Order: sequence, then structure tokens, then C-alpha cells
Amino acid sequence: MSQLSLILLLCLLLPLLLGLGARRALSVFVVRIAGGEVVSARGRLPKSLLTDLAAVARRAGCSGVIRARRRRGALDVQISSGIDPGTSQQFRNVIGQVPFQRVISAAKLSR
Repeated sequence: MSQLSLILLLCLLLPLLLGLGARRALSVFVVRIAGGEVVSARGRLPKSLLTDLAAVARRAGCSGVIRARRRRGALDVQISSGIDPGTSQQFRNVIGQVPFQRVISAAKLSR
């Protein structure tokens, strides 16, 4: 492979790699739910918030993913389409009760 080809390849891959890194850096937490149970939780979120999210998931018996990212000094919450709109709103209400600073200053979880 010539040097020119290598430089061209790096120029094409660099923006992709930087984009993935930036996306991950903005991610605050990810909670995965299966059959109404929290199966994994990563990122920064207070244990009390995780407990409340688990309670909503258990009542609804849902499966899906909840992602929260930083956006303009607030949390941008994305909930997978496998969770019905009513349950999604319950999750948003629970997350909205916790101040942004408390969420981002919480200890990192990896469960």
C-alpha cells in the first residue's frame, strides 16, 4: 500500500472515529431492560434513580434501552421504540425529578 493510499484511508477514517468518540463522551448513562428487569446499567446515575427506573420497568414488564446524553446543560433522554409511549413518559418523569448536576456528579456504574 502506497503512502498516498494510507494517508487517504486515514483521512476517511479519522472523522468516523472522532464522531464515535464524541458520541460516547456525551453519553451520561445507558440502562438495558429485559422482561421488566434491569439487566445492565452503565454510566453516571444515582442509585436512587436506578431503583426508581427498575420499579417502573417491573410494573410495566417492558424490554428496551434508555439512553441519556448531555445536551446544552440538560439530559436528552432516548428510549427505544420497544417501550410503549405511556411507560416511556413514566421513565422521563422519573428521570426529570433528579437535577442534572446530581446525575452527572454521581459515581459511575457498571452493572
